[in-house]
Amino acid sequence: MRFFSLSSILFSIALASAVVHHPSSYEHENHRVVNFVHPGALHSSTDIERIKLRVNNKDEPWYTAYQHLSTGTLAQATWKPTPQTVLVRGAPDPSTNLTQNYGYAYRDAHSAYQLTLRWLITTNTTFADAAVKILNAWGSTLTSINGNEDRMLAAGLYGYQFANAAELLRIYPGWHKDDQDVFAKMLTTVFVPNNYLFLTEHNGKPDFYYANWDLCNIASLMAIGIYTDNSTMYNWAVDLFLNGLPDPSIVVNGALPYFSIANFTESGSKKTLMEIQESGRDQGHATLCVALLGVIGQQGGNQGIDLYGAFRNQILNGYVLLPPPMTRYFGGRVEVSPNMAS
Repeated sequence: MRFFSLSSILFSIALASAVVHHPSSYEHENHRVVNFVHPGALHSSTDIERIKLRVNNKDEPWYTAYQHLSTGTLAQATWKPTPQTVLVRGAPDPSTNLTQNYGYAYRDAHSAYQLTLRWLITTNTTFADAAVKILNAWGSTLTSINGNEDRMLAAGLYGYQFANAAELLRIYPGWHKDDQDVFAKMLTTVFVPNNYLFLTEHNGKPDFYYANWDLCNIASLMAIGIYTDNSTMYNWAVDLFLNGLPDPSIVVNGALPYFSIANFTESGSKKTLMEIQESGRDQGHATLCVALLGVIGQQGGNQGIDLYGAFRNQILNGYVLLPPPMTRYFGGRVEVSPNMAS
C-alpha cells in the first residue's frame, strides 16, 4: 500500500532534506530499504507459518502460550472498540475540557493485534473481522493528540502499536483497501507529525529526555513507514537510530551513539557488556528501553537491515547487562560485578 496526501508528501520532503551524513556516521550497504516486504514489522510471513505449525502440532511451549493468548480479555471477538476523536495523554490545558483517555488507545491497539494473531494462527475470520472493526473505528475517528509533553509518548507508543496491528491485518481480504487507506491517512496525519516534531525539536529541551521517549517515536516512524510503504520515512528513522541528528546540540538519547553510555569487557569470557542510557534510572524504564530496542531490531531485521549487529552488536550487549540479578543500583550508579554475564 502506498498512501499519499499533501501532508505526507511535505513530510517526506522534510525527512529527505534532514538526512545529512557526517564522516563518522554509521554506514552499511544494507541499512536502506527501497521496496518493503509485507508483512514486515514485528513479524514476517516465515514467523507466522512457523508459529502456526507449532500451535497446530501442539508443540510446547508454543501451544500453551497460544492458549494463554486465546483466553485474554483483549483477544476476544466480542471486544468493542472505544475510538476517540482526540487522544489525550498528560494533563491537557484546562481550557480544552479534555481528560486523559490514552488507555482506550493502547487497549484497542493491543486487541486488534491479538485478534489478528488469532486469525493468522487459526484462520478463523471471526477474529480478523473483529480486528477490522477496531482499526476502522480509530481510522475514521481520531484526528489529533493532546496533553502535556507526555502526548509525545502517546504518539510513539501507540503509533507503532497501531501500525503493527495494521501491518499484520493488511493481508486479510476482508479489510477493504479503502479502509486501509483511511487508517494509513490517520497514522500519517496524526501520529507521524508528532513523532517527527519530537525527535527533531524535543519540545525545546535539546538535552533533557530519557532514551525511551526517542526509541518509541523511532519505532513508530519505522512501523508506519512499513505499513504505508514510505521508504523515506523508514530510512530516516533508521538513520536517526544509528547516528542521531545532524545537529548534535539536540541529544537523541535513543540513538545508539548516545544510548551506549559505557562498554565493559568481562574478564575470562571477554564478553562485551554495555551500560545503556537508562541503566541507572529504574528497572521499569530500563526494561522498556530494551523492549523498544527489540521492536526496532525486529522492524529492521524483517526488512533485511541488521540493526542488532550495528556497532558490534550494541543492542545485544545492552541486553546482557540489563537483567535484575546482574545489575545493582546505587544512587543512580551501576555497579558491574566480575563474571556477571557468564
